[in-house]
Amino acid sequence: MRVLITGSRAPVAILLARSLHAAGAVVYTADSLRPNFGQNSRTVTEDFCVPSPRFASHDCLATLARLARDKQLDAIIPTCEETFALAAGRTALPPSVRLLCPDIAILDQLHHKGRGIAFAASLGIATPETCAQPDVTRDGILKRAYSRFSSHVIPLRGTQEQRQKAADKKPTDDGGDGEWVWQEWILGKALCTYSLCHNGQVLAHAAYRTPYTVGLGAGIFYDAVHGPMYDASLAAAQKLAAETHYTGSLSLDFIEEATGRLVLIEINPRATMGLALLSHQPAFAVCWKTLLGGDKAPEKVVPGTGRRQLKAAMLLLGRKRSWRDVFTTPDVLSDPNDPGPARAALCIYLSYAWQAKKKKLSTLAFSTHDIEWNG
Repeated sequence: MRVLITGSRAPVAILLARSLHAAGAVVYTADSLRPNFGQNSRTVTEDFCVPSPRFASHDCLATLARLARDKQLDAIIPTCEETFALAAGRTALPPSVRLLCPDIAILDQLHHKGRGIAFAASLGIATPETCAQPDVTRDGILKRAYSRFSSHVIPLRGTQEQRQKAADKKPTDDGGDGEWVWQEWILGKALCTYSLCHNGQVLAHAAYRTPYTVGLGAGIFYDAVHGPMYDASLAAAQKLAAETHYTGSLSLDFIEEATGRLVLIEINPRATMGLALLSHQPAFAVCWKTLLGGDKAPEKVVPGTGRRQLKAAMLLLGRKRSWRDVFTTPDVLSDPNDPGPARAALCIYLSYAWQAKKKKLSTLAFSTHDIEWNG
């Protein structure tokens, strides 16, 4: 089996490369950003530089199509937001290569902060009240319809005048889509999930807390959760996957209320770092072989386990972390058989910070600037 993983700037792509390599696949990676982790991994046969999926999507797809033919690829596996551009241009790829993600109509519906939540609510999943029009007459939050890392989130609090003042601060000239939704504010603890799905069936599922983040939502520490919250989040993922016949990575964000009710607040139809709680398990490689056509589906859903961290990012957080967590939690990138990504991590992140400064962007915004999908 010969596969190409896109989005090799992301640690999640390397974790996936290691799982597929262990399963016997020949693994290639590709990205429009340099440097990246794919360039440093022994499990990757070769990493390719491709044009930006956002700003040069036609050229990006043409390059991937050429690679598919030249390397005789069986499958292309997108991991980050290039997923949307590849799904939208699926017909540009050779029919002989499988693109392991849903159609763009499904992806776009789930990715949209308003339509995705409305769809989940129609399936009986607990969701906050969400409106397509910004509402300053009551407390809540404004969210850009297409956003990531909980960026472009504006709390609305206080008097109507104060709420209006906050709403008026919405950015309008930063290259975003300009569409916003209002959402009820839900009090409680955040819970994230990652699921691997095949034809509407969840094969593997991780539910986890993210006690350390960059900004409001980019998790860099992952602590697996089991019990009732795991079961409730798995049930929601199974409903969404079954209704859409989903194949690929599906990630969800919830709030656990004090009453124990789990409320879905956001859908990310792509890979997230919850995969780190699964990738060290041999059973997860079997799940991917199922997607690639090599094995039968596991009899039971493979659960995420343990704790993992992005150590380089944790060290860059300054005082906002516990040294005990830093020194006692396994680093997702550390692997004695594949030491390159962990060794390169700090230099890669510092390079992104430098490139972001040149473009007058935050490092977080820069990390997805050339792959974002905004409808």
